Amino acid sequence: MDSKYRLSRKGSKMKRLMFVTIIVLLFCLSLVDAADQGVSILKEIGISRGICVLLGDTKCELAVKLARESELLIYVQLSRAQDVETARRTVDEAGLYGTRIFVEKGSLKRLHLTGNIADALVAVGKAASISEKEALRVLRPGGKALLGSKVLIKPFPEGADDWSHPYHGPDNNPQSRDRIIVAPYLTKFLAEPRYAPLPQVAVASAGRVFKAFGHVAFKKREEPFLNKLLRSMVTTVRFSGSVT
Repeated sequence: MDSKYRLSRKGSKMKRLMFVTIIVLLFCLSLVDAADQGVSILKEIGISRGICVLLGDTKCELAVKLARESELLIYVQLSRAQDVETARRTVDEAGLYGTRIFVEKGSLKRLHLTGNIADALVAVGKAASISEKEALRVLRPGGKALLGSKVLIKPFPEGADDWSHPYHGPDNNPQSRDRIIVAPYLTKFLAEPRYAPLPQVAVASAGRVFKAFGHVAFKKREEPFLNKLLRSMVTTVRFSGSVT
């Protein structure tokens, strides 16, 4: 009886050990899958900085991975209150809540963002059924949306004009042909650098603003941009203000 009892106990320990091993392996595989998915998404959207909308990531595991693998600012919107709480807890434990990742509650019928603000949008799971119209609304022109296996790119609006030279074009005629930007003129965003040396020159083309800074700084906060010419050129997406 003693030998049978010992064999029974040994068998139970082996079963428990195997069960724990399987659980650990499954957990590790899920981490690897999340890592691979994060890298794959970054390659697909083609950016590593800017504003990314992430939908359907109820546990925010993908959001955390994307934030750690890039410099993206990530906005997550979830429809269920319990998913919002779980997601916020996950992000807070990762030390990213309120700085790199923001989680809000709301229906996917209307995202809580203004138009032309996001550099990318990623929808996974059931959230991939979000309407294309709403996804494109929040994307800036040239931005990319991944709705499951479907890829959308927002086109540039007709009537938008570039300002590719200091005085508009190579003819030095400071007259824009833009038919979209009309009064009243409102501030859409504030972007870095807020303080920079003089003189300055800015040009805009293909949805980006390029700024070059000069040699005169009045405050210490302006000195990092002194006399750097091409290396101090800052490229900013002119719709969202994201420095990319």
